[in-house]
Amino acid sequence: MKSLGKSYGITLSETLLVLALSVALFSMGVRAYNQWKLYTDSAALSANVEQLFQAMRNYYISNCRKHYDSSGNVVSQGYLDPAVVGDGTTLSLTINVGLTVNTDLYSVGLLDTNSWHPLNPLVNNNGTDNGYYLQFNRAQISNVDPSMKVFDYNQYCSGSSCSGLSSLSNAGETPPLQSKTLVWMAQVSVEITKTANARAIQALTNADCITTDETKTCADAYTGTTSSAIPYYLVWQRPVSMLLQTINTNLWPSLATVKQFNMQYTNDGMASLSGVSFSDDATSSNNHIEYYLCGG
Repeated sequence: MKSLGKSYGITLSETLLVLALSVALFSMGVRAYNQWKLYTDSAALSANVEQLFQAMRNYYISNCRKHYDSSGNVVSQGYLDPAVVGDGTTLSLTINVGLTVNTDLYSVGLLDTNSWHPLNPLVNNNGTDNGYYLQFNRAQISNVDPSMKVFDYNQYCSGSSCSGLSSLSNAGETPPLQSKTLVWMAQVSVEITKTANARAIQALTNADCITTDETKTCADAYTGTTSSAIPYYLVWQRPVSMLLQTINTNLWPSLATVKQFNMQYTNDGMASLSGVSFSDDATSSNNHIEYYLCGG
């Protein structure tokens, strides 16, 4: 006798349920991948920024007072020295391959094609220098470099008669010796393509601010809501004394201004007592002004 069997199939509701679960899992996977991709691209961007800061620090060391070639020979005055930059408040650098100028990081040997990999999905690599913009910003107060005045008692002595400090305090005379600290801030600006994610990328890369122009500092940071209507630039600013981003301390060894002030406080006093005439400022008619450089 032949037995009759039952046949089973998949209902429409079961099919729709499987499809819904598949779509949900796929969407979760896409979101997870996008988050992972944003994180890894941001990490690569942070690494590029660190490399540029390292190159800018080396550029500062080789140009703050004298300009040195790759062999350590003095070529000319440093491009960050007041004798060259004058009253300039910024100095732009480039990273163009084959561009032979002294403000190009390739031509001075601080970057090469084997170590520099600028391409990044977050960056507008079609822009100038693949979307990376570098400049030094001169830290001034009301367009004046920080200075410390030194009272030189010997300058007011003639033979056995010394008017000295009493003359200065009573007559309000200008101290004969002045020292200024020339402080440069290194800045890296990066034009990003995913402008809608600008705030998220800023948080992931620890950028200091967002601007709408590559030359703007964080003093002119953009505070509005980011969209895709205008270009945005992530901006990092750092004193040249801070080599690594992980340095986060108020201790004086990491503060360039404090170190340079301490240098002035000791050196100016000793120089004054020994009768040394300060004359390193080639741009001023006052030959009693000393600029302290390379203290970072």
